[in-house]
Amino acid sequence: TMVAAFHTNLQALSFISLLVGMFLIYNTMSVSLLRRRWELGTLRVLGLSQQGAALLFGTQALLLGVLGALLCVALGLGMASLSISAVSQTVETLYTGHEVHHIQWDVPAIVFSFLWGVLLTLVAASVPIWEALNTPPAMSSRSSANTGTQLSAVGKMAHRIRLLSALSVACMGVTAIAVLQPPVGNFP
Repeated sequence: TMVAAFHTNLQALSFISLLVGMFLIYNTMSVSLLRRRWELGTLRVLGLSQQGAALLFGTQALLLGVLGALLCVALGLGMASLSISAVSQTVETLYTGHEVHHIQWDVPAIVFSFLWGVLLTLVAASVPIWEALNTPPAMSSRSSANTGTQLSAVGKMAHRIRLLSALSVACMGVTAIAVLQPPVGNFP
């Protein structure tokens, strides 16, 4: 039961790190597309279709996702190898009494992690890509100093902040209800 609880704890922390990673990807793609908004507007005015622009930015997100997932899998395996002695002492002392000296390389889990990394990158990047594609080409190709464009972007951001704030309050309400429930299968 203690090992299962330890495993559940690690899974919960993994999901939190995935959410943080998705947020960072979202921000990175948003800034990248915002800086290249003029280029996108120019390409769209010159005849690049919305599907072509989606393919262009989707391919960029896919390549970054593949590179990032490869790097993260390699770093994760390396860090696991380096931290085995500290974790093995904790597991041996607190949970099982068995010595842990090596990592069991689980190829399907490694492939699964890689594919999830790429998929979550595409999901996180899809929102800024969608926003960039739905900006009219004429508005995108204008100078960023254009006050009307900035005011429009501020209005959209204010609406998004209100929507996300309401969603956050709803999530906190669901969480407050969930923590008051009895354990399910001996897990809170």
